[in-house]
Amino acid sequence: MAWITLTDEDLKRRLAAAEYTALLNAAKQASQDPADLVAEAIEEITGKVRGYVAACQKNTLGDGQTIPSELKASALALVRDYLFTRLPQMAP
Repeated sequence: MAWITLTDEDLKRRLAAAEYTALLNAAKQASQDPADLVAEAIEEITGKVRGYVAACQKNTLGDGQTIPSELKASALALVRDYLFTRLPQMAP
């Protein structure tokens, strides 16, 4: 199993350009640094994914803040949800 580190670039590729721009603008309007907000979201979701993986005693965690590559798409969906529900202008 390959272990990867989620990045801002992964998120940019996952979101439509309009979504990413709206996210950055919403963060600025909420007086938050967009880069810090994205980093916080990635850190939070990486920890959550690692926690679920670690819950099975048969699993061995990868080094650092990594997740199994098979969970990349799911983790990025969680990052998107985290960000879009965190900012008032982005909530549905």
